[in-house]
Amino acid sequence: MGVKWTTDQQHAIECCKGSVLVSAAAGSGKTTVLVERVIRRLTDEDNPCSAEDLLIVTFTRAATAQMREKIGAAILKRLSENPTDRHLRRQYMLLPFAKICTIDSFCNDLVRENFHALGISPDYSLLDNETAVIMKNDVCEAMLERAYEEDSDGSFSGLSDMMSSGSSDEDFVKLIIKMYDISTAYPFPDLWLDSLIEEYSQPDINKSCWGVIIKKYVCDMLDYCVSSSNDMMAAMESDSIVADAYGAAVQSDINMYAELREKVNRDWDEALEAFNTVKYMGLGRVPKGYESETKNAVMTARKKLKDLLKKVPNIMCVSSGEHSEDVRLMRGPVTKLIELVKQFGREYSAEKDKMNSADFSDILHRALNLLAVSDGRGGYIKTDLARELSSHYVEILVDEYQDINEAQDMIFKAISADENNLFTVGDVKQSIYRFRQAMPEIFLRRRSTTHSFESGKYPLGITLGSNFRSRVGVTSCVNYIFRQLMSTEAGELEYDDSEALNAAAKYPERDTPDCELHVVTDKGNKADTLEAQARYVARYIDRTVREGKTLVTKGGALHPASYGDFCILLRTAKNVSSVYANALSERGIPVFSPETGGFFEAAEISFILSLLRVLDNPVQDIPLAAVMLSPLFGFSAGELADIRASAKERLEAGETEPLYRSVAASADEGDEKAAAFLKKIESLRRLSLTLSAGELVRRVCEETGFDAIAGAMPDGERRRLNIGLLCDYAEKYEAAGNLGLSGFIRFIDKVARTSGDLATAARPSENADIVRIMTVHQSKGLEFPICIFADMQHAFNERDNTESVLISSSAGLGMKRRTEDGISVYDTASRRAAVITSERMGRSEEMRVLYVALTRAKENLVMVTSVPNPEKGLAKVAVECGIGERANPFAVLRMNNFSDLVLTALMRHPAADELRKLSGVDVPIFLPEKDRFKLKVVVSDSESFMTESANEQKIAAKPVFFDEVCERLDYSDPRSVLSSVPAKRAASDGSERGINREYFASSRPAFMSSGGLTPAQRGTATHKFMQFSDYAAARADIESELARLVDGGFLSEEEGKAVNIGAAKRFFMSSLVERIFASDNVMREKKFAALFPAKFFYPELTGEAAEEKIVVQGIADCVFVEDGKLVIVDYKTDTGVDAEALLDRYSAQLGIYREALSQALGMPVKETLLYSFFINDSLSHQIRVFVPEKLALFFVVPN
Repeated sequence: MGVKWTTDQQHAIECCKGSVLVSAAAGSGKTTVLVERVIRRLTDEDNPCSAEDLLIVTFTRAATAQMREKIGAAILKRLSENPTDRHLRRQYMLLPFAKICTIDSFCNDLVRENFHALGISPDYSLLDNETAVIMKNDVCEAMLERAYEEDSDGSFSGLSDMMSSGSSDEDFVKLIIKMYDISTAYPFPDLWLDSLIEEYSQPDINKSCWGVIIKKYVCDMLDYCVSSSNDMMAAMESDSIVADAYGAAVQSDINMYAELREKVNRDWDEALEAFNTVKYMGLGRVPKGYESETKNAVMTARKKLKDLLKKVPNIMCVSSGEHSEDVRLMRGPVTKLIELVKQFGREYSAEKDKMNSADFSDILHRALNLLAVSDGRGGYIKTDLARELSSHYVEILVDEYQDINEAQDMIFKAISADENNLFTVGDVKQSIYRFRQAMPEIFLRRRSTTHSFESGKYPLGITLGSNFRSRVGVTSCVNYIFRQLMSTEAGELEYDDSEALNAAAKYPERDTPDCELHVVTDKGNKADTLEAQARYVARYIDRTVREGKTLVTKGGALHPASYGDFCILLRTAKNVSSVYANALSERGIPVFSPETGGFFEAAEISFILSLLRVLDNPVQDIPLAAVMLSPLFGFSAGELADIRASAKERLEAGETEPLYRSVAASADEGDEKAAAFLKKIESLRRLSLTLSAGELVRRVCEETGFDAIAGAMPDGERRRLNIGLLCDYAEKYEAAGNLGLSGFIRFIDKVARTSGDLATAARPSENADIVRIMTVHQSKGLEFPICIFADMQHAFNERDNTESVLISSSAGLGMKRRTEDGISVYDTASRRAAVITSERMGRSEEMRVLYVALTRAKENLVMVTSVPNPEKGLAKVAVECGIGERANPFAVLRMNNFSDLVLTALMRHPAADELRKLSGVDVPIFLPEKDRFKLKVVVSDSESFMTESANEQKIAAKPVFFDEVCERLDYSDPRSVLSSVPAKRAASDGSERGINREYFASSRPAFMSSGGLTPAQRGTATHKFMQFSDYAAARADIESELARLVDGGFLSEEEGKAVNIGAAKRFFMSSLVERIFASDNVMREKKFAALFPAKFFYPELTGEAAEEKIVVQGIADCVFVEDGKLVIVDYKTDTGVDAEALLDRYSAQLGIYREALSQALGMPVKETLLYSFFINDSLSHQIRVFVPEKLALFFVVPN
């Protein structure tokens, strides 16, 4: 049965007589529509096109691989229905060569193919972000140093004084680099930079764009004051006592606001003087002791308006004469600043040219130079190459169009057929990457030129509003919130019926509310508030899973929620996610958070970096102490104290020496542990003299066994991946032409100083039963059964708006001005206008972040916030709720956290009665029929639930008598012999008998160096591919699946290159794979634990100790059910061994697998199989079968 498309989806798929822009709401199936449109274009009987005639652009490599895979699967499905279709067969063959790529990849290919036209070498390398950041800082600092030396007229020093704070030029460097980065988002950077100077030619503030922006903002503020005052008057109609006392004053306020507004529009100086002399009429008196919600609401709202009006003189911060003077004096420094930014761009390019390297902005602009030239007026003229490409591509399809910038948009325009064959898809409500130069206004601008389907005109605008992700309660809640909050003024988009979500997902019915709002009240400080909320969320998840009352859909039926159904979303992870992760861990809840600590803070990375510092220079006390105290070398704090104490005995009073010399002295005096430590350090130091940085990290892990130790730690797989990332960074450092351990350490220090940190390794598998914590940005494109949007009270980051210099797309360059004596700094109209526009765009971005967060939930949306002082805090929110269908946009723009935004909307829901009572304000209930949904509101005091939570975990102690205590202390356990026997073992230890740690953690790491890979390393890469790959995707297109894994960080680029594609392909063509796909129950990377008697591993044990149970843990590569029994498959990539040797090596291990999995899963084992990828040249793969009763061996030879 074919897919049943909605009418709008059908239009998006079929309309192809011109350009089409599709606004695709969250969960609307835009990717599926895009794939179907491509298939229809390829199979159009009247006007068929070839896959090579289409350009399909996505914004991530993972999305590209997914798109190619889905198109391939769709073509195969059509071929299965019509196997004789030669056109389809040809399209499937051409698919690997089709232009399905990212914008970066398209530009890079274009530049390499036309390098001769650009006069560059085709073998340039691409800079990674960390290297580019460091290079920019180095180039800029050197440029400023020369500028100081060459400053003959003092113009640079004057500019530097304005830009820099204190004695450091750090702020100046950041500003120049920031302006350069922003300029590269425009097609002609120098033209954009020059435009920033133009406004400094207008001395009349009433005519300047800055004056216009400020006056509009003040008028919006006054309109808000009038609207709020009218709401007060309406509220007082039901309370005559308050109306008699306060009505005259509020009406006087309304008249005053109207007069002020007239003055703002009439004359700047007159308005500024009026705001400096504002006087409010006093409120009348209500009878003593009279209290009412209306009285509280009017007093709270009026005070807020009075406080707001006091800020206007600081917003209209200069007189017209002062502005004229500012413009005259600042034009020179601004011009000098623009010249420096241009100069930086040239010098940065020259430095990259020396290294024959380029960053992604270079690639973008080189591609643009091949396609378009400026006409000098902001427009462009197509080149011959652009016209050639325009005639080649039948259609250009662009996904995530809301996140492009002006330079990228011109690329698409230049290669299109006069913009008549563009199919663009996006959702401006999900544009949350403005910090990466995304410009959602481009999408809105193009959408404003489109026509409806009914008009029959092109360009055509289509909206996909059906949501196939969420329950109707979730979509209705989202609509309810955003109809009240999002508008053109606050959100850059009017959230009306055309933007609303239409629930189209099918779920089994249930009685519980789909949406919940939890308000945690307390009077603690910020840290206490976060801790309390984290514990509250942990308790909520714990109870939900234990009680089993919350049901989610699995396999079409309702089942109790498990940990893997939960995702905690946060606006920011720094200093926040770790608090939630710890709270969950304290309750024994499995949790994964990619940001619980930064890359450099991870224990495994911190240790390796400390060790590298010691190898580079051992006379560094802090790194040396960290290494000695690590589990790897096992020194105790007492042993270090003894080493230091012995040194004091040798030294004169007041004399000191480095720790390393003290350790060496202890070794000379017979300390065997210190001697062994120094021997290992000296051995590794000798290696550091000859090995590259990347190979050194690998050898350090190999020599010390640290990769295995890291793997055995909690979250071990990610720790090993982190070590692999460190190797990758080291290799990139070497590949850029740098050499030596000292240089690599300086590189890492610069990264930490300039970028702050690096991303940690990849997330766990989708099927892991583990609570995930991630930021809203990380969650984009994902969905979860139960979403908890927490920490909503976290204030928005407005640090950029406090800078002395601001850049805004609409206000241009705004900066503070220093007095001529250089002592004082004061605001200017240019900077105030930039602050206003930056705040507006920032709030609109946060509104879209909120939309993304709330639309990740499939079945349950749980919103959690903290209100430290509930009566006061909720009252401030309540007065903004208004009485109409929408909150005032000006009020919305002033809210500085998600909590205020959400509460402003949800306090009007009938279920929020407790919140309204706490606020003491008469908030009108509002719930239109079209957005009706059930909402559960819970208000919890942190002190009470923290006490309750502690009681839940408290274990009562039983009193014992003193004699019994003494008796037990004297007890000698007959099983004390087990003290040297570990309580846990790995299944792979099956062939190791006795207590022998000589080879613990001694296997080579699986991270590939750039040359001379060992067979074992190549085999490890292939094994990791099998571990992480999606079998169905790999079977359909193994190269695309490999690209997805590399892009997702599951394999490094070097590992990706080392994967034996041929061996993997033969696996997916084997009869074993047919059996796997035929099974209804396949378990990949199946973790297990089972109990074995200690004597199994330690034959020397006797008596009771021999029967003591040891937990054996392991991970089976693949387990599937066949004929009601288990089939266990273990992949082997050993090289240089024959079949019998392989069989001998792993027979005991597989025996453990058989017994342990049978125990764990409660099923008999049919077969235990070894699949070898590299047995020899003639037998590329072999299967060894172990039958429980007997052992059989056979080989499968590929065709």
